[in-house]
Order: sequence, then C-alpha cells, then structure tokens
Amino acid sequence: MRGKRRGFVLVSTLIYTLAALVMVLGVSLLMFYGARFSGSLKRYSTALEAARGEALVCLEEIRKACARGDCPSPPANPSHSVPEDLASDYYHRGTYGNYDAYCKIIDRRFFIVRFYHVEVAAFKPGTQDYAWLAVGYELK
Repeated sequence: MRGKRRGFVLVSTLIYTLAALVMVLGVSLLMFYGARFSGSLKRYSTALEAARGEALVCLEEIRKACARGDCPSPPANPSHSVPEDLASDYYHRGTYGNYDAYCKIIDRRFFIVRFYHVEVAAFKPGTQDYAWLAVGYELK
C-alpha cells in the first residue's frame, strides 16, 4: 500500500512540474513575440516620421518653385509600385537619421486649382523597414 502511494505522489509531482514548465515556456514565448512586435512597431514609427518630414520639405520646395514661376512637372515615367521606384527618379531627397526619404511627383492638375499628387517613401538602407505616404497638395 505504501509503495502505491509513493508512486502516485511521484507521478503527480511530475505532472505538476510538466504543467508549470509548459506555462513558463508559454509566458516566455509571449514575451519574446511581444518584444519583437514592439520593435517592429517602433521601426515603422521612425520610418513614418522620416517620411512625414520629407513630405513637408518636398511640398515646401514645390511651393517655392511655383512661387518663382517654375512649377515642377512629373517625370516621364511616374511608376510608383515599390519604394525603389521612388528612389530611382525622385524630385527631392532627404536623410533623416538612418532613413533615406524620397519624394516623387506622380501627377499634377492645373485646371481650376493647382493640385499635386506626390508620394514619399522613407526606408533604411539594407533592411526591409520602410514607410510610404501618398499626399495630395493644393497650391494656393
């Protein structure tokens, strides 16, 4: 009788230990993926800030050029399907921290109002971190 009780206690202890180990591994895994997600969100936020800064600078350059009477035109090939398209034929380029940002004029309309469609991409060279903005800008 005493041997059966010891075997039961041993099996119960092993089961409780295994359950605790699974819970600790689960919490560790959640912490790992939470930190990974938090890091990617921070990198995207940084790239987005670089793109916003470049958009403001680029639109100011367009405004100044139009004030001089030399409104810029979009390039002959306004392709913009990937960020590298913006980097290959850009209107304005800036560096913000570790991020390169490119502004490209996609289209302009000068009917009743003067309207520009520009796209801005900011990305960190050597990584896949980037942010992309499409901006509509009306000159007044």
